[in-house]
Amino acid sequence: MTGMKVEGREGTEDPMNTDDNVVTNSYKLLDEVAVSLEQKCILHICGQRSGKSVALGLSDYSLALYDVCNLHSVCSFPAHTSTITDVKFSSKNEHLLYSSSLDGTVKVHDLRSKTCVAELKDDSEGPSMLKPISSFDFSSDENFGSAGTELFDGDAFVLFWDIRTSKLLGGYWESHTDDITQVRFHPEEKNKLATGSVDGIINVFDISKQCEDDALAYCLNTESSIDKLHWFRGMGSTFNISCITHTEELQLWEIDGASPFAHFTREDIAGILKDDTVDNTYLINSHNQEDGGLLIIAGYSSLKR
Repeated sequence: MTGMKVEGREGTEDPMNTDDNVVTNSYKLLDEVAVSLEQKCILHICGQRSGKSVALGLSDYSLALYDVCNLHSVCSFPAHTSTITDVKFSSKNEHLLYSSSLDGTVKVHDLRSKTCVAELKDDSEGPSMLKPISSFDFSSDENFGSAGTELFDGDAFVLFWDIRTSKLLGGYWESHTDDITQVRFHPEEKNKLATGSVDGIINVFDISKQCEDDALAYCLNTESSIDKLHWFRGMGSTFNISCITHTEELQLWEIDGASPFAHFTREDIAGILKDDTVDNTYLINSHNQEDGGLLIIAGYSSLKR
């Protein structure tokens, strides 16, 4: 596994398809633990801000919590009745954990009692017609939550709740034409939301507006199915968006840009990692660096390495 630190745009003549502004560091495995001896897969992993714990969403629809220091299992418990699609720790309360699922629910779990203390869902079509939730996020003040859905009766929905009351506030259903894979609130502006979809479109909304047409502020066409989105700070105070596609490409966007200001293909990533076989290369995720820049976690599955 390798970390690629992407520096800001300044200081390079052409940031497109070049590794002049990329610094790489390799990471080696120090320790490991088997989550289960059964045939379970880890679908999602999320770290606590304090660095104490990681939460796992497993393929048997359960959640597990591990202590980071010694990889000790803290607890595990059943959470959903279908595939878990997102896991997030509360930013306000270290004892609360959010999880979303294709069963149509976002659940808030109290890790002390291992129980669900709140449930967010859209049951407007009836209790047996919940929309399959594919991604979830909460606003910077954690008062509001948003979720994206897979196609449901021909539409892909962006749903909104008041987390404090679990009340469904409404939704958008005209801005995407295929499964929504990502919803990500701006880290500082609580009314700004980015969404990504299999349709290749990144939409940026101002959710303080009264209707969907007015709320849609920017529309970015990646021309590829979107896997992950992440807000990151550029050289100044402006936040940009990193996009990882299902074809293992990395695109970096200013939200008002007509095209990405940096674009790394799978071949580019393989070249940076010095991996001879492009098909072995994959992107994992992106993270903010405390000293600036964007950390991209990538890897390769070549057996010879």
